[in-house]
Amino acid sequence: MTKEAKLPYKFTIPIGDWSGDGHEKTSDYLYACSHPIEDVREAYFAAKETHPLLDPSTYCNEYEESVPPAEVMEAWAELGFVEREGFLGEWQNGEGLYTDAMAGLAIEFLKLGNPDIEYKSISDDVPMLFNYGQDEKGRHIGSFGYGLFE
Repeated sequence: MTKEAKLPYKFTIPIGDWSGDGHEKTSDYLYACSHPIEDVREAYFAAKETHPLLDPSTYCNEYEESVPPAEVMEAWAELGFVEREGFLGEWQNGEGLYTDAMAGLAIEFLKLGNPDIEYKSISDDVPMLFNYGQDEKGRHIGSFGYGLFE
């Protein structure tokens, strides 16, 4: 069985203002996983019940708040995640998390709720229609609808 066959489901984790009711900045992270989205949501609620301090919806959710509370990062460190992913050094230096780090924390949080679900980031595997500059034939595709946003 191929890896793709083992991970037939896809979902997106938006980091930032996905609803557009605030600063409207967001980054989407696409994942393939072994279970349907309903199971992934159940994993979230299971993790929230057993590890409420680590719930990604409870920190870095105010405007320009990019540094999680010390007790949150210490709890992640106790689980071994922060050292493994290299985020502890940034946090100890007072640097904030980047959006990809928050997406990684969200996936690790989901694993706490159901360790049997497999995840793979596929955000790099999805090409964007637009391109910077010109393609090999000297052509360019510009952005669509830029003026629709205020």
